[in-house]
Amino acid sequence: LFVPVSSEPSNALVTINPTSEDRQRYKFFGKVLAWSLINGSTVDVSLPSFIWKILLRKPVTFQDLQNYKPTHYQSFCHLLDTPEDK
Repeated sequence: LFVPVSSEPSNALVTINPTSEDRQRYKFFGKVLAWSLINGSTVDVSLPSFIWKILLRKPVTFQDLQNYKPTHYQSFCHLLDTPEDK
């Protein structure tokens, strides 16, 4: 259902497994998450900020990539900072 974002032990973020096709489990997880929010309970799950933003219907930004894929974020920043050849 979920897979680790990184192989680094210090990074506990998980994201949706792109190969999982089990919609019933995702629906169940959504119901558990909704139940916990309604009842003020805590669910100890570390999802990347972009997933929370999608759930809250907030805009996803370039900065959200920093927590999700730091190496990709740094590479993109480097590309953006590199002067364009003319």
